[in-house]
Amino acid sequence: MYQQALDLTPDRREEILSDKCAGDVGLRAEVEGFLRQGDAAPTQFLAGVLYNKGSVREAIELGEKALAMNREVLVDTHFAVAAGLNNLGAFLNKQGDLAGAESRYKEALEVDRRLFGDKDFRVALVLDNIGSLLMESNRMEDAEPYVARALEIRKAAFGADHADTVECDLRMGRIRKARRDLKAAEAFFRLAYESRLRTLGPDHPKTESVKQSIDGIGREGENADFAVNRDSTVRQD
Repeated sequence: MYQQALDLTPDRREEILSDKCAGDVGLRAEVEGFLRQGDAAPTQFLAGVLYNKGSVREAIELGEKALAMNREVLVDTHFAVAAGLNNLGAFLNKQGDLAGAESRYKEALEVDRRLFGDKDFRVALVLDNIGSLLMESNRMEDAEPYVARALEIRKAAFGADHADTVECDLRMGRIRKARRDLKAAEAFFRLAYESRLRTLGPDHPKTESVKQSIDGIGREGENADFAVNRDSTVRQD
C-alpha cells in the first residue's frame, strides 16, 4: 500500500490539487508514506495541498516535518529550506499565530538574502509577506520598511504596472493613510490607479476599488481641514 502511495505521479498530483480529492483518505496515506520514506519535497507539496483545502493544523504539522527533513539533509541556506520557512509563515498566519508566522518569515528572509542577494524577486516576496503580516497586527510603522523595500525591488524587476508592484503601492498607501500622512497615501493610491487604468481599464472592479480609496483620502482631507479651521476659530474666540 505504501509503495503505491509513494509513487506521486503527475496525474495523481493533478487529482490531489483538484476538488475531487477533498477528504480523500488516500491523501493521508500518501502523507504517511512520504513521512516514512523521509522524502521532504512531496511532503512539503502535500502540506500545501492540505493548507489549500482548509486543514491548516495538519499543514503546519506536515510543513514542520518537511522542514526538519530538509535541514537534516541540506544546508540551512538551501532554497528548499527558505521555501519551507516561508510556507510555514503562511500556515501559521492563517491559524492566527502571528508571532510564529513573523519568526518563520524572518528566518526565510535571511536564507533568501544569503542565497539571492537583496534585490531578488524572491526576497521581495518574503519582505511583502512580513509587511502584510505586520499590517494585520496594526504595526504600520514596523511594516513600512518591509513593504517599501519590496516595492523598490519589484518595480526594478517587473516594472511599475506589474500586479505585484501595484499591490505594494496599495499597501504603502494604506500604511501612510493609517499613519495620517494623507498626501503620501494619495500619491501611492494614484500610482496604483494609473497602473490599473493602463492594464485593466477604467471599468474593472480593481480599478474602481482604487478610485474609491483615492476619493476616501479626499474626503478625509476635507474633514481634517474643516477640523483645523474650526479649532482655529475657537482659539481666536
